[in-house]
Amino acid sequence: TTKNNSWLCTIVTLLLILASCKKEIKPTLQENISPPASRFDNNGNGFGTISAEMVLRWNKAAIDVVNKTQLAIPDAPIPPFFESRFYAMVNIAMHDALNNIVPKYKTYALSNSRDKNADADAAVAQAAYDVIVVHYGALNPPASVTPQTVKDYISRLLQQSLSEVGDAGAKSNGIALGHLSAKAILTKRANDGIANAMYPITEGTQPGQFRFTFPFNSPRLTRLLFQACMLFQAGET
Repeated sequence: TTKNNSWLCTIVTLLLILASCKKEIKPTLQENISPPASRFDNNGNGFGTISAEMVLRWNKAAIDVVNKTQLAIPDAPIPPFFESRFYAMVNIAMHDALNNIVPKYKTYALSNSRDKNADADAAVAQAAYDVIVVHYGALNPPASVTPQTVKDYISRLLQQSLSEVGDAGAKSNGIALGHLSAKAILTKRANDGIANAMYPITEGTQPGQFRFTFPFNSPRLTRLLFQACMLFQAGET
């Protein structure tokens, strides 16, 4: 009887475990790439609806610059401090440009440059482009090289983005505002200490002193893992 009870308890426990292991339901790929139209609604303070598509386009462009550069020059990886700063500056430039057309949020670097007649898409594209090109050759020291294919891609994207704006006057105002927004964030962060954010680390030998651990103590393996990661990301795009 005791043996039967033991088997019964085991079976009940297994059933409870199986019942608790519910498969997580994830959104389909179609749901991820086709967000509802309401996602792009932003009426600001009454100046009209502005689509987020251009912002998303140039946000992806900044990511593409990093991924394509690292794939082309795998022996000179982009430091995480440089990468995160780059993304932040591109997006702040777009944010400040938009909020000088539709003043919905407080700006970070560009103030008192309001122009409600500027085209938002032109302003966003030009602001992002100006910040991106300043970072050519500055993201991956010591190589300090941005592949020409990446530069050509960004140039074509700007031409395409601006060609979609029909109103010549609004486009011109938007381009001018984009220039101002990019210049403002670049000036504000010109001496923010990024040059000294990375420095050599010497391993210690005593208890409590820093030492590299696997896989970071194997430069060759670290490089292979990095290349594999970049190829995986490129496959997703």
